[in-house]
Amino acid sequence: MPVRVIIAEASYFMREMLCCLVESDPDIEVVATAGDPLSTRRLVQQLNPDVLVLDVMLIDTQRGDIPFPPDAASGVPVILLSPVTQRCMAISVRGLELGAFDVAPKIASSARDMAALRDTLIHQIHAAVRTPAATLPAPSPVPSSGHARGRRKAIAMAASAGGVEALSFLLQSLPEDVPPLLITQDLPAPFLPALAARLNARSPLTVRPAQPGETLQPGHAYLAHHHHLGVMRAGDALLLTTPPLPPVNGRCPSADVMFRSVAEELGEHSLGLMLTGRGSDGAEGLLALRSAGAATLTQAPESCRAPEAPALARRRGASEREVPLAELPAAILELC
Repeated sequence: MPVRVIIAEASYFMREMLCCLVESDPDIEVVATAGDPLSTRRLVQQLNPDVLVLDVMLIDTQRGDIPFPPDAASGVPVILLSPVTQRCMAISVRGLELGAFDVAPKIASSARDMAALRDTLIHQIHAAVRTPAATLPAPSPVPSSGHARGRRKAIAMAASAGGVEALSFLLQSLPEDVPPLLITQDLPAPFLPALAARLNARSPLTVRPAQPGETLQPGHAYLAHHHHLGVMRAGDALLLTTPPLPPVNGRCPSADVMFRSVAEELGEHSLGLMLTGRGSDGAEGLLALRSAGAATLTQAPESCRAPEAPALARRRGASEREVPLAELPAAILELC
């Protein structure tokens, strides 16, 4: 049976175009379209689609009116469709934090853009319908206790689908003296500064986009964007680098590049963590970290929005153990 999709988009022209784009895949059927929040909510309740594609312009952030419940509650995965503006990208990050499965940049100014949007949406729709719902725990901040002076000089973590939720939980739960965090989150590059700003506002840590040459500091989280993320020693200091490499596993930034860089520079003095996500990126890099003596963890599948990536890392022997998301803050601090 084809994947049943509802498209909720404010613009009539875009609704029609999106229907044509996604139905170019014979395994996808658009069962309804909507142009406002009330119609969207009503159609989701009546038709129970497999996936909802939602224009972020239909989210009323002033009233907190989101025309869908998070998919963990409704069972309907949500793919956000977002113009690349500061306001819309901030709304998108909030939607991902609430449980939306993924986001696609709404750029359709040329035939090439439309082909890219078509391919992105078709891929995301098929990925979303294969993904079981997961309920996330509430953050519970951990008090400071000298973790930055422990065994680990840095913590490297990677995520893709579902990662915004997981990162939001983790960064709200870790203490302000945790070792420096290097983060590779697979998300369209324009959205990453908005994600950093959102995480920074909600976490006791300082979260910002990574800049080459920055000195790593405890209580700081550095988010890869535009370029791969790495680390290098400079005397007693650790500096961020942006290795000038092409995309790896189809991604830039790549989790594999980050993990391998940390393995080469820090080895046993680091910790690697593979969170929820799709695809193979990060599995080999996490294995390199473990082979170099680092502690390595993967998020347990039952707590993942998308368990494919951590499960693959686990099968390849890259992870010492898998830990449910609710228990990850304590597990991280235990190993620091």
